[in-house]
Amino acid sequence: PNPETARRLLAESGYRGEPLVLTTSYDIAPIGRMAEVAAERLRRAGFNIDLQVSDWGTVTTRQQNRNPPSQGGYNLFVTYSSGATMQSPLTNIGTNMGCDRAWAGWPCDAEAERLRGAVVEAADEPARLAAVEALHRRLAEVQPYRVLGQFDQPYARRANVSGVLDAPVMLYWNVEKR
Repeated sequence: PNPETARRLLAESGYRGEPLVLTTSYDIAPIGRMAEVAAERLRRAGFNIDLQVSDWGTVTTRQQNRNPPSQGGYNLFVTYSSGATMQSPLTNIGTNMGCDRAWAGWPCDAEAERLRGAVVEAADEPARLAAVEALHRRLAEVQPYRVLGQFDQPYARRANVSGVLDAPVMLYWNVEKR
């Protein structure tokens, strides 16, 4: 959160002010708003951010484009996911660093992938916990993605609706209208 230090480190890195395309959408309001915050913070740090807004379908299609932004690619995007899918390195798509098999951005790190495999192959709970800890240390080093924040999604329902399950994502079974 120190813009002066960020600008200094950015200058030391050799960044020359090239525009970075951050693609987003307001179709999913929290994503568009988070992208605005990310763009502003990056600008304060000295990046030249080109915030490009389109529909969500275009954003997700563009994520597959590995070309430079001038040829339809991108540099950055913002999204969110539920805690239920992000809480495990086995279901968190952001921890897959399998290069061409990885998610958008195609992070590539053989050591992180080896450690992810060690979580799966752990013989018992202490070994699994040690593997997860080692994986977390590696992910903190290579940072395949950044967490911008956390939020709870509010919702409302009528008094005559019952059976809504307490879960990290909205479930549409067990629900009854009287």
